[in-house]
Amino acid sequence: MAKKLSRFSPKALLLIFIGMTALIFGVISLIVLSQESQATIKQLQKGNGRFELESAKIFMEKYLEVAEDRIVLASQYSGVIDALVDNDVEGLAFQLERFKGQHQTMQFAARDVNGELLFEDTFRHPASEQEVAIFNALSESRLNERIVYLLHDDTNHICLKLFMPLVNNGDFVGMLYGETAVDYDDFFGSFVTGRERWYELSQTIPPLPELAHITEKQAQDHFSHSHEHVLTASAIDRWIINKEPLSRGNLLLTQGVSKSFLDEQLTNLQSSLLKGLIGVLIVSSIIVTFIGKRLFVNPHRELEKSKRELEGSNLQLKEKEKESELLATVVKAARDAIVITDHHGKVEWVNKAFESMTGYQLDGIKGLAPGAFLQGADTSPDTIADIGKAVRQGEQVRTEILNYTRNKQPYWIDIDIIPLRNEQGVVERFIAIERDITEVKRLESDLETEALKARRANEAKSAFLATMSHEIRTPLNGLLGMLQILNDDIRDLEQRKVLRLALNSGEHLLSILNDILDLAKVESDALALDIHPFKMADIITPVEVTYQGLCSEKGIVFNVDNHCSDDCYYCGDSVRIRQVLLNLVGNALKFTKTGHINVCIKALESPFVEFCVEDSGIGIPQDRMDSIFNEFEQAEVSTTRQYGGTGLGLAICQKLVTLMNGQISVESGLGKGSQFRFVISLPSDLGEVIEEKTEDVKGKDLSSVNALITDDNRMNQIIAKVFLDKLGAKSHTCSSGQEALNLLKEQSFNLIIIDNHMPEMSGIEVVKLIREQGLDDIVIFGWTADVMQQSTQSFIDAGADEVLAKPLIKKDLIDALSRHLPNASTE
Repeated sequence: MAKKLSRFSPKALLLIFIGMTALIFGVISLIVLSQESQATIKQLQKGNGRFELESAKIFMEKYLEVAEDRIVLASQYSGVIDALVDNDVEGLAFQLERFKGQHQTMQFAARDVNGELLFEDTFRHPASEQEVAIFNALSESRLNERIVYLLHDDTNHICLKLFMPLVNNGDFVGMLYGETAVDYDDFFGSFVTGRERWYELSQTIPPLPELAHITEKQAQDHFSHSHEHVLTASAIDRWIINKEPLSRGNLLLTQGVSKSFLDEQLTNLQSSLLKGLIGVLIVSSIIVTFIGKRLFVNPHRELEKSKRELEGSNLQLKEKEKESELLATVVKAARDAIVITDHHGKVEWVNKAFESMTGYQLDGIKGLAPGAFLQGADTSPDTIADIGKAVRQGEQVRTEILNYTRNKQPYWIDIDIIPLRNEQGVVERFIAIERDITEVKRLESDLETEALKARRANEAKSAFLATMSHEIRTPLNGLLGMLQILNDDIRDLEQRKVLRLALNSGEHLLSILNDILDLAKVESDALALDIHPFKMADIITPVEVTYQGLCSEKGIVFNVDNHCSDDCYYCGDSVRIRQVLLNLVGNALKFTKTGHINVCIKALESPFVEFCVEDSGIGIPQDRMDSIFNEFEQAEVSTTRQYGGTGLGLAICQKLVTLMNGQISVESGLGKGSQFRFVISLPSDLGEVIEEKTEDVKGKDLSSVNALITDDNRMNQIIAKVFLDKLGAKSHTCSSGQEALNLLKEQSFNLIIIDNHMPEMSGIEVVKLIREQGLDDIVIFGWTADVMQQSTQSFIDAGADEVLAKPLIKKDLIDALSRHLPNASTE
């Protein structure tokens, strides 16, 4: 035998040995597994069947308990008993309805004391013979059971009836019984199939001896019809029958388990175990073969492999040493300071850039925490705390911090501290990269200083403009006010012509003042848009009225083409849009001697609308196109002298269009005229918008108006009083807020026009006091030369109904009276 085996190589011997071992192990394992699996599956099947039968019994007991509860509650309910005694069929049906239930329904029937059927639901199983027999037994007290059960089981329906006597004051008055369905599919369908197992309910002893023949017949029907597919004579031995009696009604729960199904389970298990065993043998053989080859056939392979790995590791180590030397060279030569510390934050190494930046040498600071010698009095404690927290938690942190050199010179750095972890994730040391940002910080400080100066200068400019506005508007109010009064009184045409020139000059001065203020408002973000619905005619009509006559006087053709729908409402600030158009048309009129001025408005793709003003004027040189929208600039210096103007109109137009999220552009050439276009977003709506209508105050009798004019300037008092007197209103004047409050106590006023800037008490304070006294029915007009948005809004917030600007324009006063005095009587 040994000689025969010696002919085989070690590798072949190993394979023979493994094959024989696998064969022996497989045969023995197969025998053991077959026996053990058979015993195990039978034990599991027996326990599982018993568990299922016990679960089914518990379910049926609970089901019968619920049925008993319903029949007991119904039989004891006084409403049911009274309805039966009174032979009230409808009342009895109504009373029993509440006991039927929703999920486990029960149908009821009742017989009176004479045995007559007084009420009956639609039963699945009418059985008058059994019902009469049970009634007689209950009425004669021949039954010991409190509740009598009767099971009906045939081909079509299986149901259970529960009978109970009705007793009133100890006397038998009738019988109540109910029927509940027994549906095996509903009860046991989740774990029962006809092929594997089935459940049946039967009644072993009838409730009465005389019903025995009926019970036997039902039992025969049960076994000969309901389960003929499983309990025929030829198949009865294929089922394992288990029975479990129930605690109520002599009921018996029967379980049938298929023997073929149990055999099939055993076969399936043994088949699976066999497949698993074959798989284990194959895998085990492969593993043993692999291990054997490694341990016995080629033992030197591992040594060769280790040698090659060692050579590879040596090569990698050399490459890493070269890489480390290169990195060390880079770190040493880096312009940024680099600090390496241990995991406690103590210095281990620094590069030359750190020594140059701080003046400290590595030998003098090794083992120290950088913060101990670099931080000083002005170093932020919060930044120090943030760095310390990050180091303690082993986290990366990047921040800016003020440090000090060895010579106590402050310097700013941008520092990035990075934790270095080992293979286990534990922090071994930290590396900090520091960049000197002292110069950047100085530039930032200079920029902040300059920005603060610019902001203060802008605030000073706004304050100056507001002051100058007040100071200029106050005498301008007197000038224009008197000119308007004279214009109404003078009838001589030559004098009116001269007066009109003076008024035009005053209005031109007011226009320049308004342009300057508008520019200041836009630059200081004090100009707020008033978004409201409007028709395009609300913009076009004032432009036509203003410039049609002026263009005719110069012999210029003025055309307005509106391509927007007359019925369409747009949502935007119509006042500011009209202001831009008026400025552009006015600018075109100024620089056009002959020819035409065309205004065109057309809707683009929703919601955008384009406005275009085109003229045949002098045009704009190409080299000045980029500067015409700058403040205080015109195309040429000579243009200002020849045509006049401040150079603010186009600047205001551009800023207003930008404020409305639009764009403005120009196309022009010297001697070729100009074309200005601006496009803004105006959402449109074709629906109806309720317009506020105001009547012209000229059509009203203002004799019922009693006005109080409060202003510390006598000229302002006179102008406002004359305007009101000419409109038919009564008016009184005073010079201070306190005087106005005193007059309110003595007289009744329904209109107050009050200045803001007055000695001792401002107009805003007076308005607040008036409203606090409950005088809400008085119309109050604020009157101020300070027309900045903040001042105007303060008047409104105090309780003023409207704010009038100085100089007072008669038309503005008339419009305000029309809006706020609707109760004035008409002529």
